[in-house]
Amino acid sequence: RGNSGLPLSILNPDLMNEFDKVLNYDLIILHYGANVLGYKSKNFSWYGNNMTAAVNNLKACFPNADILVLSTADRAIKLNGYMQTDPAVIPLAKAQKEYAKNTNSGFISLYDLMGGNGSMIQWVKDRQAGKDYTHFNNTGSKKIAYMIYDEIEKGYEKYKEN
Repeated sequence: RGNSGLPLSILNPDLMNEFDKVLNYDLIILHYGANVLGYKSKNFSWYGNNMTAAVNNLKACFPNADILVLSTADRAIKLNGYMQTDPAVIPLAKAQKEYAKNTNSGFISLYDLMGGNGSMIQWVKDRQAGKDYTHFNNTGSKKIAYMIYDEIEKGYEKYKEN
């Protein structure tokens, strides 16, 4: 909680390789980024570069595991007296998609899955997210879990076709 994901770049590959021998990791899902939205920036190239290093370190730590990057979800803030999608959400999601691509990782856009621009406002109205307009509640978490599962299944079916 409150983690940007950047500390993953300092995991010790030799130690993690030993864990991997016992636990046989095959999939690592990364869902970081919301905690950097509050930096009042729309340029996340620094974050993408640092997360590229973190993912590459994870690949050294767990060489047999695939990595799936989940983008930030929509988040709403009050702008000009109205709740609106935080203007930093889309640039962050783009940076996340880019570092996923640069590291040959899978990518799912939670922002798009939710419904895109303004979707968090609707999720709050539908009682699937908290009044902080950032976090899913239990109902919303279950819905998102099923949506992610469906996306993974679609990807797997596409993989089998090829």
